[in-house]
Formats: sequence, C-alpha cells, structure tokens
Amino acid sequence: MSATPHADNPSVPDPTVGWVHPPSALDKRRAKLQSARLADEQAAAAVAELDGQLRDNTESNRQNDASLTILRDRVAELEKTLKADAKKGAKLRKARDRAREVRAEAQQRAVTAEAKYERAVLADLVRREKDNDLSAHPGTHPALVTPTGPDGGSEGSGPDGTGPGTTGTAASNNAAGHRPATVTSPRTPM
Repeated sequence: MSATPHADNPSVPDPTVGWVHPPSALDKRRAKLQSARLADEQAAAAVAELDGQLRDNTESNRQNDASLTILRDRVAELEKTLKADAKKGAKLRKARDRAREVRAEAQQRAVTAEAKYERAVLADLVRREKDNDLSAHPGTHPALVTPTGPDGGSEGSGPDGTGPGTTGTAASNNAAGHRPATVTSPRTPM
C-alpha cells in the first residue's frame, strides 16, 4: 500500500497514512506529461473559445459595417430629398406669391366691374322711372314741352331729335315710341 509523505519530511512516512515511497523519475515525467496535457487542453479550449468569440466579433463587425453602409446610403438619400424639398418649397412659395398677386388683380377687376355694373343698373333704373313718370303725366313737365312758333309749329328740333315742323311734347313722342334725351349724372371717380 502506498502512503503519502509526511508534510515535514517526505522520506518519513505519515503515521496516519502509511509509508510513502519517493516518486520515481518516471512518475515525475508522467505527472509533468499529464500536467502539460491538461495545460494544453486548457489552452486549446481557451483558443477555441477565443476563436469562437473572434468569429462572432468578425460576423458582428461585418453586419455592423453592412448596416452602416445602408444607413449612409439612406442618409445620402434623405439629404437629397431634403434638398429637393427645399427647392420645391421655394418654387411653391414663389408660385403662391404669384397666385396671390393674380388673385388681388382679379379681385380689383371684379370690384371695378361691379362698380360699373351698379352705375349702369342705376342709370337704367333712373331712365325707366323717368320714362314711366313722363308717360304717366303727359304735358305737365314744362322743360320738355316744345316751344311753338307763330304758325303753331316747332321752331327747332324736338326732344327726340326730329327735324323742324314737329309739334307736341316729349310725352307724345314717347307714346309714339321715341325716347327723350336722358340727363346723365356726373361720374364718380374709381
């Protein structure tokens, strides 16, 4: 039975275990070989672990590089889009300003046309009312009575623009389908 050496003196057997033979050179070589193999296996495992981590790191680096390339391309696209949007915005603002000018001009033309229309409607309304009033009251308006000469005829053109020799009033001419000359009111400036 082999015993372990005493802690103080390896050549003295430990009384609790028994007598120990000193290790032979072969035992020492075997122990060194086993220790070297164990260290080699541990180093190989460490290398294998590091190789795995390095492969993972390389793959991660490749993926990150690809992602970075994609993102750089996307950034370049977005910058182009922003630049195009800025140009388009400038064109749209210019077009909007021009459209506002056109609208202002159109509004001014509409206001002017409406004022002219209102004046025309008012003039037409005054003329019709005047004609209605004169036809409803024949011979009562002294300014429209044609003066008569010594022979009872007219001395000049009548209110309807007929030549000499015409007699009667504007009302009788109006009744015959002639329209008396109208008096226009002064125009208001625009």
